[in-house]
Amino acid sequence: MALAVFAHATLDGLRNMRPSSETPVALQRATAALDTLVAINSGPHASTNEERLLREISALSDIENSVATVICYVPAQNAAVLISKIPKTPHTDEPTKLTFEAFELSPRNAAVYKDAGRLQRTFPGPAS
Repeated sequence: MALAVFAHATLDGLRNMRPSSETPVALQRATAALDTLVAINSGPHASTNEERLLREISALSDIENSVATVICYVPAQNAAVLISKIPKTPHTDEPTKLTFEAFELSPRNAAVYKDAGRLQRTFPGPAS
């Protein structure tokens, strides 16, 4: 979580260097996503604040015609879940969608160095 807090502070500093009317949308979205990550994982040892997570997911429905993302870190699995709202496009009849993407993060250093030969990783075959 320290890296997320650092990234958030850096993006905030970058955003504050520009007039608010000139802040790129991508920067606004990245800062907002990191805001929710830090708020949702505000418990001891970056544990999930369930009430805040539910509030942030519910808030996705209030955001109209824009992409919005909620990031949740899952410490027990050293993974993250991205929940993104993809708005209805005006040229199609597709409804607004929520997508859930799970990411396994890199193993912690302690797990890598703890026991020689114990950490095994497998990768998919080559792309065709």
